[in-house]
Amino acid sequence: MAFKRMFNAIETHCGEPIRVITSGIPTIPGDSVYEQTNWLRDNDDQFKKLMLKEPRGYPLLIVTWLYQQKTLEQQQALLLWNKRNIP
Repeated sequence: MAFKRMFNAIETHCGEPIRVITSGIPTIPGDSVYEQTNWLRDNDDQFKKLMLKEPRGYPLLIVTWLYQQKTLEQQQALLLWNKRNIP
């Protein structure tokens, strides 16, 4: 079976179930986390749905994504998603 996309993730539970995506997301255009979030929403929302909807996701899950910082002032960039507003 061939895969179109493959992601690496760590599943944790620290009071809330959390999935930390550590690799597998391509470079996202944008100079800030805000711009990248908007680009993902407008151009590749399937990733968020893939992670949050069943069979991979469940109602209480929070998905976080670690990615490269855009400025020298940032130590790490982190994006958080939950199932709110996903039908």
